Amino acid sequence: MHNGTVKDISTNLKKVLYVRTILTKKDEQNLLDFYYPSSIKLENQHLTIENVSESAIEQPALLIGTVGQGKSISLRYLSFYELCKTERIPVFLELRKLRSSTPLTTHIQNFLEKVKLTCSEKLVQFLLANGFISLLLDGFDELKHEKRQHWVNEIENVITKYKKTKVVVTTRPNTDIHQHHIFKNYELKQLDEADRANFIKKLVKNTEDQNALIGKLSNAGSGVTDLLTTPLLMALFVSVYNNRRKLPNSNSEFFDELFSTLLSRHDGLKVAYDRPTKSGFTDKELKAALQSLCYQTRKASFRQISDIQLNDIATLALNAINLDSKKSESFIYDVSNITCLLLKDGLEYRFIHDSVQEYYSASFVRDQEEAKEKFYSKYLTDWHHWSPELNFLMYIDPVGYNKYFFVPSVKLLCDVNDENEIIRFKKSSFIDLLLVTDIIFLEDKEKGEDLKFLLLATKEYVSNWASDLICKFELDFEQNSFRRSIEKTVKQNFTNGQKLAKYVDKKKISETFKVNSVTFFIFQAHEFLSDANFIDQLYESIDDDALYDLIKGLNNSLNFIKSKKDIGNVF
Repeated sequence: MHNGTVKDISTNLKKVLYVRTILTKKDEQNLLDFYYPSSIKLENQHLTIENVSESAIEQPALLIGTVGQGKSISLRYLSFYELCKTERIPVFLELRKLRSSTPLTTHIQNFLEKVKLTCSEKLVQFLLANGFISLLLDGFDELKHEKRQHWVNEIENVITKYKKTKVVVTTRPNTDIHQHHIFKNYELKQLDEADRANFIKKLVKNTEDQNALIGKLSNAGSGVTDLLTTPLLMALFVSVYNNRRKLPNSNSEFFDELFSTLLSRHDGLKVAYDRPTKSGFTDKELKAALQSLCYQTRKASFRQISDIQLNDIATLALNAINLDSKKSESFIYDVSNITCLLLKDGLEYRFIHDSVQEYYSASFVRDQEEAKEKFYSKYLTDWHHWSPELNFLMYIDPVGYNKYFFVPSVKLLCDVNDENEIIRFKKSSFIDLLLVTDIIFLEDKEKGEDLKFLLLATKEYVSNWASDLICKFELDFEQNSFRRSIEKTVKQNFTNGQKLAKYVDKKKISETFKVNSVTFFIFQAHEFLSDANFIDQLYESIDDDALYDLIKGLNNSLNFIKSKKDIGNVF
């Protein structure tokens, strides 16, 4: 056994701490300078990475996380934690780099040799058998599909033969290794408000800047805070803030700033300058190509994209905006390595957050001045897939959205006169709404209370966008004049419990459940109200008070469109 000094071995084992991050591509950084430990879920428990390490003594651990959640960083930190405990030698191996023709135990032996701890095969077996090694295997999901079963077998062989060896494996959700009950599954938890504050303290060194950013973030809208659920997105958010010294007001503003921030971070050039890319595209061209790629992947319903699919769809995206499609591979490299918005996750690519894909897809629509009307018209009654884009377009393309989508949607929903005034809510629209709505009653026999109406609840998308946006029956009662009016009418006509009971056909109950002494009965609204011969009367009750929010929404849209026309008269 020919070893380096203890100091040499320790120094070599600590090299696992040094990584290139998405924000420091050129220089390695010690993860202890930026690592914030994510909470980990096991059933109903919230654990730390150290808890996982201790539990892995009894049963091997599978650490599961999506892109940007810090699986690899957590495992590298765990390697350092094991080293500091001085009970076991941490062996950190990236599975994608291992030759399948070489046994796992030989890879362990090679690792020990690399850190100046040269061992014979027999000694390696002794160390494994007596629990002197922690085996940390990173990136099972990065293995090619045809090699996964081989490595499952190799890992299981080590676990079965060397029961005292601690084993932790990282992977993304839904890979082959999940099916093997030899592992206990731990999930990296999304960041919450407390995590975000502590994460900022880790990334921002100046105390005054820390407090300023935490304070601003606590007052930020949910559109921004709801997005910041992973360490990666938090790091990008802090980077955008540092670049502009101002908090984005919305997730769309954040994404808009993010692109230029990432480009300037890549090579240190100021935002105003074009920077060299492998594709040779300018910043403007690269952004347009990214937007086109996001639109094409959303159109194809791709969230995860294989290499072949990505190359084909990148070619399509470049052709759509008249850029050289022969540069598709270079373009993919630029998007992955310069913007870092599309990352390889195992064998597939995916955007760092679904909202990134949706925002840039919406931006693509916004920028098609001559063709955007076709998009809005095409999906006027088939909008459900494009709901995320439409929610962005509402803010980033207000003229196009209102003129070509919202106003036409209201006109499909209601009868509107030549002065663009709503005359009535169409009966067919009302029926469509009831067909995707439940009516819920409750009964408390222990308290001697009769059956009584509780509420209406729309359970699916409504076919009309304006109806879904303004008129559906959601739990936020006070914010919906339509719901408030309709439920008031239903309640007034179904107050007598005994009278109501005759309409309640137990055979037609969609669902029933009990909470303490209260039983809830759920019926399909259209069917129930038809049986009660109440649909016509309910429809006739829809007056201007019920349509207040819809009338207000239409008037606001029309006034906004007119104001933009008036501005045009300046020229």
